[in-house]
Amino acid sequence: RSLAHRAGIIDLDNIATASHYINHPFWNYCDTKLANVMMAKELAIRYINTNIKVNSINPGTVYTNVVKNNNVWYIKYFLIFMCFLYGDRSEFEGAQTILHLATSEDGDKITGGHWADCTISNYNPLADNVELRHKLWDLSIRASGIPNELTNEYN
Repeated sequence: RSLAHRAGIIDLDNIATASHYINHPFWNYCDTKLANVMMAKELAIRYINTNIKVNSINPGTVYTNVVKNNNVWYIKYFLIFMCFLYGDRSEFEGAQTILHLATSEDGDKITGGHWADCTISNYNPLADNVELRHKLWDLSIRASGIPNELTNEYN
């Protein structure tokens, strides 16, 4: 299963630096996975007083077209190696955790969790850094152009 978010960092001063992405695509991938976990936790908190539940999921290492058709040879071989190391899952197998959350009582009860293999899972502790999460949220809102009044400030 993918543990990429655990190696992620959030460097708000260099979040959109092209050289970081070009020179270090795997670390950038890790950073984006951590950002996904952080944004899911932030959304869960912002919608805590509603019926909306927000969780992040880890589908595991899924052998998809991203792996099969990747044109960057070293990324392709790295991804194939990861599939070999962690076991490649089919798209059907990778979808099981999100299907579990969509159809089980867990999905109705739990919000703000990180899930893998249909169970609650550990995650990078940076996702619990409230100040960093708020700064990432604010940066994302500004970059997206969404008006503040639509971002559901804490209820």
